[in-house]
Amino acid sequence: MKEYLVTLEIITKDYSLQELEKLLNIKTASGSYSIDEICGLRGEHTTNSTALKLKPHIPKTADIVEHLNGIKSMVSEKKILDVEKIPANCSFLLNIGVLFDTPYCSVKIPPYYWNWMGENKISMEITCYSCSNDSYEDDLVEPGD
Repeated sequence: MKEYLVTLEIITKDYSLQELEKLLNIKTASGSYSIDEICGLRGEHTTNSTALKLKPHIPKTADIVEHLNGIKSMVSEKKILDVEKIPANCSFLLNIGVLFDTPYCSVKIPPYYWNWMGENKISMEITCYSCSNDSYEDDLVEPGD
C-alpha cells in the first residue's frame, strides 16, 4: 500500500487565517491554522505563522502525478500564484505525506513539477509514515485539528 496526503500551503506571519482566506477569496482545507494558535498533542506550544492549506479532491490511493496535477489545477483555477493576488511576505510549501506499509518507500517526482515549483518559488517537504494498519490517520495530528 502507498497513499498520499498532498497539500499546498500558503504561509505567512503577517495575517491570520481568516484574513488570508478573505484576501485570497478561498476556503481552506482541514489542518490549516492561524498564527498564535495552540497546537501539539497536549497544547504545549503555539504556532508562529499562519498556514492556509489547499487540498485537491484526489483519492489518497491515486499516484503522485494525479495529486500534483490536482494541486496545479486548483492553483491555476483559483489564480493562487498570481503576483497581484498574493500578499507580500507569503511563502509556498508543497507538503507531501507518503503512507506506506512496506519495508521502505520512494517517490518519483517528474522534472516538469520541479520546474513548475522552481518557477513559482514553491518549496517541497516530503514526510514518510510507516503504517501497519488502517489507524494511521488517527495518529496524524496537525495544528488546527
